[in-house]
Amino acid sequence: MSRDSSDLDLVRSFYGANVQSVGPSFPALGWYTPETQRARFEVFTLLGDFSASQVLDAGCGLGDLFRFLKEKHYDGLSYTGLDVMADFIAQARHRYQQHGEARFFQLDWSEWIEPCDWLLCSGALNLKQPDPYAYAERQLRYFIALARRGVAVNFLSAQTPQSIDEGLFYYYDSVRILALAKTLTPFVALYQDYLPNDFTLFLYPNK
Repeated sequence: MSRDSSDLDLVRSFYGANVQSVGPSFPALGWYTPETQRARFEVFTLLGDFSASQVLDAGCGLGDLFRFLKEKHYDGLSYTGLDVMADFIAQARHRYQQHGEARFFQLDWSEWIEPCDWLLCSGALNLKQPDPYAYAERQLRYFIALARRGVAVNFLSAQTPQSIDEGLFYYYDSVRILALAKTLTPFVALYQDYLPNDFTLFLYPNK
């Protein structure tokens, strides 16, 4: 089932304005710094061994996660990046498609039906929704149905000592997200020890 059109309109409006302002570059992604982006990526490596596996990056932006995974030297990794923003996908292809392990598609992730081993989603669920927890549950349910081995998603945290509320982003209660995740699978983990305003959820379909 596709994501609600209002959600996709929100995504296109936010990132489209950023691209118009600064072009398809790092600032358009909405990350504060490359260091905070990398900190989130580093937590993903705790999910499991990505060697000889298929990784799906839901909301891949410019493909920076692929570059990060390449630096980690996972042998036999096959990467697929999905994003609804045409400018991001064009730039990601320009940067990384020459690598045989990477492919990029301009596509809403809810339209993707090909199973993967690992599904990673970094920062793509943080735009404010009318019902954030119902929205998060729908996306997590879809993600875990696609992933054979595991899912990792990071969220902005309501437990942050200093919320930066611009009316655009939603800060989730990690306890509530963890309880929600346990309705989908008993095999979950949550990390909130790497940045003050962020947490990462792991879901495993089986053990």
